[in-house]
Amino acid sequence: MRFNSLVPSMVALVAALAGSASAAMTFDSFTVAQSETNNLPPLSGVNWASPASSQPIFGASGTRAAFAYNYSGLGSTTTSVSGGTATLTTTSSGGAGAGLAYSGSAQDLTGYTFSFFLNSNVENDGQIGFSFFLETAGLGTVERMVVYTGAGTYTVDTSDFADPAIDLTAITSLGFSIYTATPGSATVSNFTYTPAPGALALLGAAGLAGARRRRA
Repeated sequence: MRFNSLVPSMVALVAALAGSASAAMTFDSFTVAQSETNNLPPLSGVNWASPASSQPIFGASGTRAAFAYNYSGLGSTTTSVSGGTATLTTTSSGGAGAGLAYSGSAQDLTGYTFSFFLNSNVENDGQIGFSFFLETAGLGTVERMVVYTGAGTYTVDTSDFADPAIDLTAITSLGFSIYTATPGSATVSNFTYTPAPGALALLGAAGLAGARRRRA
C-alpha cells in the first residue's frame, strides 16, 4: 500500500526533473573579477581564477583563464571580467585576440546548449570574428564561429561540434574568443547553459524502476 501511494509522488518528481532539465542555468555570472592584457599563447602564462560558485559544469576543481594576445606589438588587447560582463577589447591594428577559457575534469556535454548575450561595436564585416570552442585533452580543440548580426542572444549547441578532433563525452575545456585585425571590442553577458533534454528525468526514472524492483 505504501508503494502505491509513493508512485504518484515519484512520477511527479520525474516530471519536475524533466522540466528543470530544459531550464537554462548560469554558467558564469561574470561577478568574479579578472583581467589580462597583452599576453601570448600558450595559456600557461595567463591570469587564472576559480569561480566555482558560478561555473557548475566543471565544479570546484574548475578554473577560468583570461587571455588577451597581441602579435603586432601595437596598441593593446585586454580581457576584463567584472560586474556581470566580460569585455574583450583591442586597440591593435595587427593580429590580436581575447577571450575566456574554462577548464576542469572531463565532462559529458552531449546535447548541451550554451547561450550568451553578445554585443560588438564591429559588425560582421570580416574585421572581427567571435568563436566558441570545445576541447578534449589529447585530441584537440574545435572552434565554431558565431556570425554576428547585431546585439542579441546567441546560442551554440554541442551537436554543432561533431568532429573526430574532440570527444563530446569528455570535454576538458570550453570558452569563447574574438580575433580581429583592426581595433574592436565585444561584451558578453548572461552566459548560460542547458543540459541535454531529459537527462535529469532519466535519473528519476531509474530511481522509480529501482523502487519497483525492491517492492517486487
